Amino acid sequence: MYGELKLPSVELEGIVTVERFRGKVCTGIWKFKNLITNVGLDAMRPYDGTRLDQILVWMGVGTGSTAPAATDTALVAELTPLTTHRTQGNGGFSDSRGFGPSFSYGWAKRVRLFLEAQANGNLTEFGWFQTQTGGPMFSRMLFKDEFGVPTTIVKTAADQLRVTYEIRIYPPADDSLGTLLISGTNHNTIVRPANVDDTLAWLPLPFGFSSSTGGFGNTIHRAAAVETNVMANRENELGGTQEIINVGSPPGTQGITPAAYTNGTFVRDSELRWDPGVANFATGIGGILLAGGFTNPGNGFLFQSTFTPKVMKTDTFRFFLNVQYSWMRRP
Repeated sequence: MYGELKLPSVELEGIVTVERFRGKVCTGIWKFKNLITNVGLDAMRPYDGTRLDQILVWMGVGTGSTAPAATDTALVAELTPLTTHRTQGNGGFSDSRGFGPSFSYGWAKRVRLFLEAQANGNLTEFGWFQTQTGGPMFSRMLFKDEFGVPTTIVKTAADQLRVTYEIRIYPPADDSLGTLLISGTNHNTIVRPANVDDTLAWLPLPFGFSSSTGGFGNTIHRAAAVETNVMANRENELGGTQEIINVGSPPGTQGITPAAYTNGTFVRDSELRWDPGVANFATGIGGILLAGGFTNPGNGFLFQSTFTPKVMKTDTFRFFLNVQYSWMRRP
């Protein structure tokens, strides 16, 4: 028994707030959206990737004025030496996480502070980097004024510059309807986000929290077949008996096998497999639950999908399901 299920894309967005201080006096505030580069989106490929809090580490600034492009891998004119002008100081502000209105998105914030001796000049661009002297560059943006027009921020040896970066992860807003062909039978499917209010599901993972803290990730690492095909609301998940499988099992055995990721695609496939002796529910498999993340088994289920009619699996069949996960910049 084999089928293919495509999940709706998850959207990512960066929001930047820049504050300039002279002593305790704020002398300027700028707020604008940020461009996540292709390299940054590639870094969101998880399971075998690097955590988000390990990517957004060093911040650099420069004087280039070229408009940001998704293909950028470096600032146009970054201030050097990098060992002086890139910063990982947070000014005493800890990372934080939370939800947007009506749980429409999960967010995480991280602060970077440029001290008086750092990054002085007529600044026009900034970027996030994983290392102090190299890449990859997660994002690049020109500083902008309140009208969204590129602007110059003048920083002197009397000033500090504090940059607060907020990354937002948006669950799909609408249900995704489709058809799943299994063994010659068409099954109508509904795919819907699950647990949108759960800190172990849709908050960025782990972003300054311990590695045991659950959260969002872009690779299916845990799944459950369930008997019910009665869809739950976005704050909950399909109920009833579950038959759970996990990533990390050898290929060809029960579990989840992620496919290799190709840079620039922002798509990750995973093969899910339930062996003959499991998920043989009396009325059939009515749906599945899907969890994303890295290696933490406690992450909450991100998506739920129902099958109508149910998939009638018995102990003479293996059930294979290829799930395609995708992510993108928020338009």
